[in-house]
Amino acid sequence: MNPVTRPRPLLPGPVGTPRALVRYGWLDLHLDATTDHTLLRTLQHGAHLPPAEDTLHLALDEGRLLVDGRPHPTDGTSSLALAEAAYRHLHERLHERADRQGWLRLHAAAVERDGVRLLLAGPSGTGKTTLALHLQRHGWQLLGDEAVYLRGGLTAPLPRRVHVRPATAAALPHLADTPDPVTLPYRPPLLTLDPARLQHGWTPAPAPAAHLVLLRAHHHGPSRLAPATGPDALSALAAEAAPTTHHHANTTAQLAALLRATRCHRLDLGDLQQAADHLAALP
Repeated sequence: MNPVTRPRPLLPGPVGTPRALVRYGWLDLHLDATTDHTLLRTLQHGAHLPPAEDTLHLALDEGRLLVDGRPHPTDGTSSLALAEAAYRHLHERLHERADRQGWLRLHAAAVERDGVRLLLAGPSGTGKTTLALHLQRHGWQLLGDEAVYLRGGLTAPLPRRVHVRPATAAALPHLADTPDPVTLPYRPPLLTLDPARLQHGWTPAPAPAAHLVLLRAHHHGPSRLAPATGPDALSALAAEAAPTTHHHANTTAQLAALLRATRCHRLDLGDLQQAADHLAALP
């Protein structure tokens, strides 16, 4: 993967809308945004996994979403509804292209320090983003908080902004000082952060992971780290990977390749600093 790139400078579109080109995963994304810029700001970064297999044109104009020049259904005409529909379609196309190249999408966060990459896997609500952001605060590079693509033992984090729920923002108050936040007006509001502004540099290139950490929520309790067996890890990972692909043989093959390349652990996640200390002690 080449270094993460910002969009090219905005150019005036045919109807005066700002335009940008973003290299996003396996896609070249051409974006015509409305004056709200909601979608453009949530796609500030794109990382290129060569070769770019497809080009996608998205346009937000006068309450409509156009995909490759054709109207696309949305759940409303607000800037948020349009941006959400565009974001959803973008990732559907991205996952489709990744699947064609044999990559498997895993619901996991990724962090790295001194060349040692950790994957933090678990269902929504177990604390992946909160732990990843806490680790970033204590010397780790945060590569991604939502998804990691797997192929042949390599891991490629999804290059998107970090999504911060209210509970995470409350647990990590320093996030309020992060430059260039984008708050999406959901109920409750969702804070999104530019990972390159959280840390010095951000290059989520494909690389093997050294450790796989399976999370279980242990709210308000101590954090405990223990080895995980291969069968237990495979079962837990299958639950996080199977919903994103219909190619079950590839799911099994890529998860098996990941388990051969990593040491597996089970982390009952309670106290964040205890968890960080446990993970820092891994070889």
